[in-house]
Amino acid sequence: MTIKFCMKCGRETEHNPRGRCKACIRAYGIAHRLAHPGENAAKCREHYAKNKSWWQEYRKLNAEEMQRKYKEWAAKNLKYLSEYAKAWRKNNPERTKATQSRHYQQNSSRIRAENAEYKKRNKDRVDKWRAEWFAANPEKRRQYAQSWFDRNPGKKRVYRIARRSREAGAQGHFSPEDIFRLMDEQKGRCVYCGKSIEDEYHIDHTHPLSKGGSNWPSNLQLLCPKCNLRKSASSHEEYQRKFDTALI
Repeated sequence: MTIKFCMKCGRETEHNPRGRCKACIRAYGIAHRLAHPGENAAKCREHYAKNKSWWQEYRKLNAEEMQRKYKEWAAKNLKYLSEYAKAWRKNNPERTKATQSRHYQQNSSRIRAENAEYKKRNKDRVDKWRAEWFAANPEKRRQYAQSWFDRNPGKKRVYRIARRSREAGAQGHFSPEDIFRLMDEQKGRCVYCGKSIEDEYHIDHTHPLSKGGSNWPSNLQLLCPKCNLRKSASSHEEYQRKFDTALI
């Protein structure tokens, strides 16, 4: 029996027309695909187009075996898969964005729950990453915030007031749902002048924050811009007396 050796690594091997062992041929294929991703993809698409019906039938008959082999191969080639995925996403940004968007729409509830759980378990890590990203991307942060506020004008008011309340050291908090409830209770009208505030309104603290008022929903009311600006730092009772006597 003739002993054969790989022309690449010199190890004893089975007969192969190329003169290389299977390990060397595999390594060459991986290196070539990494160096020429477009060329390899084009050849694969061309081959699949010519043999589409055969491949569909083959996959149907061997689905479990193909899945098992792929899992085994993937476990041994995690680095290659990671590099390939990064290169593919870089070369196909539109398809990547569409795929991610479709995946999120189909699994939004599960993804939100998983993200919330991850943030809860890794609060310090997430806070550190956010702080570093904000510092490195101030313009992107501003654009994202503006875009979000444009889509959520009601929530913008809530978060702006919540920030003022924290700065003033006030106790309590409220949510956008509390504002919607107030709007229903006031039937869409200003507490003082009775004008419609469905198109534009200000969130007012009945007892001002500057005078020790809280940020709880029970201390809130919705006013038209004119009444809120005139009320300023007055309490509800003070402004109501002015409004009644002077007919502001």
